[in-house]
Amino acid sequence: MKRTIFLSFLMLIIASPLVNAYTFEKYEGERAYYLPIFSQDLGQDTYERNGYSVEFPTNAPVSLKKAIIKHLFDYNGTSLEYATKEFLQCSAFDETPRLVSSIPEGNRYVSYNWVSGSLIAQSSNLIVYKSFLENYSAGAAHPMYVEAYLNYYIPTKKELKLADLFIMSKKSAINRAIRKNARKVSDALYNPNDLSGITCHDDFYLSPKGITFIYQPYEIGPFAAGVIEITVSKAQLTGCLTALGKKLIK
Repeated sequence: MKRTIFLSFLMLIIASPLVNAYTFEKYEGERAYYLPIFSQDLGQDTYERNGYSVEFPTNAPVSLKKAIIKHLFDYNGTSLEYATKEFLQCSAFDETPRLVSSIPEGNRYVSYNWVSGSLIAQSSNLIVYKSFLENYSAGAAHPMYVEAYLNYYIPTKKELKLADLFIMSKKSAINRAIRKNARKVSDALYNPNDLSGITCHDDFYLSPKGITFIYQPYEIGPFAAGVIEITVSKAQLTGCLTALGKKLIK
């Protein structure tokens, strides 16, 4: 009996993809600035706010930390502290902002930059990480935002690109599979009768459903449609996958 319990426990450990999982902790920060020159040009006090809320691995290799920082802040360093400091101090306008304790309520000329990042999934060989970047500039009709995914392959310590998963000479077949599935979200598209502009690219993430391609607001649909996702299964990609693609795409 004891032997059976021990073997069952051992098999559970071996089968678990998260035995050596990285620990992700949340880090947050925000700063508010007064923009003197821009305020003078507009004739009204103008402020800018920069903030972030990201999950970051504390026990991961430098390569993963660097990939996430690059993914979030487009900065090549490996220190989250330095990258976020640079981000908080940057201004969307060509002037030196002045740090303030808070932005007065009701001020309509507020610009902001916001970054968030979160772990979506991790296994013994793959990390899927999502970032959300939003920007609003004074006077714009609405903020603009981008969702992006980092697919980090642990064995090679690198971010996965399309060419890692697909035989690129089969690109036309891949596009056909995407366009076929695009009909499922036809209500969100600019022109559901012409799908020729929908192609495969490096904005994607891997999940148990297959590979999901991401299209940002205005890319293939109006802003009101938001980020559009089109998922393609492994069965639809027969003959298009590399050996690694066959291993990772379900």
